[in-house]
Amino acid sequence: MTKIKKAAVFITLVAFPSILFAADPPANDFAIFLGTFKEILMKLVPIIVSIAVVVFLVGVTKFIRSADQPQEREQGRHLIVYGIVTLFVMLSMWGLVAFIVNTFFGNVTDYELKNSDVPVLTQ
Repeated sequence: MTKIKKAAVFITLVAFPSILFAADPPANDFAIFLGTFKEILMKLVPIIVSIAVVVFLVGVTKFIRSADQPQEREQGRHLIVYGIVTLFVMLSMWGLVAFIVNTFFGNVTDYELKNSDVPVLTQ
């Protein structure tokens, strides 16, 4: 059998159940993937915000404790700036995502992704 015939048989066997709607539509797998991804992100966001707050506080303490050492004070100032910028970016993105979700899906408070929210192919 030539490579083209093998490829045609493989594609037919893989695509045939989908053509006859015997298999679940791939959107269900995508919805499960998005739900899992959302759960992971929802657990990571508080951790990252906590790390940014800790970096900010370490910068403040380094800045205050090394008032007589200009180089250490400069490092503390950099940590303060990095902490503030990180918090600003993360909280701004959080607000932007909330705005987009409320715009497209209405007033959603729990951000639960339902199967009806994911576009699917109709039969």
